[in-house]
Amino acid sequence: LPDTISLACKNYITTQINYNTCVATHLGDTDFPGNQYRIYLNKFGPLWRTTHDTINLYDENGLIVDTIDY
Repeated sequence: LPDTISLACKNYITTQINYNTCVATHLGDTDFPGNQYRIYLNKFGPLWRTTHDTINLYDENGLIVDTIDY
């Protein structure tokens, strides 16, 4: 985070804006969990080719959770 952000703001961002807090806050929502998730990859521009590519989703143990071929 930039040095121009206050320590209190940095602490809030790192402790409150994360996966665990999101789940704890929204687990009871009727539309959570849904069938769509978004992740931040810190990358700009296209992530995959527009045709003929395979996308694998891995768990923390390196095992494939899901695969999409297109």
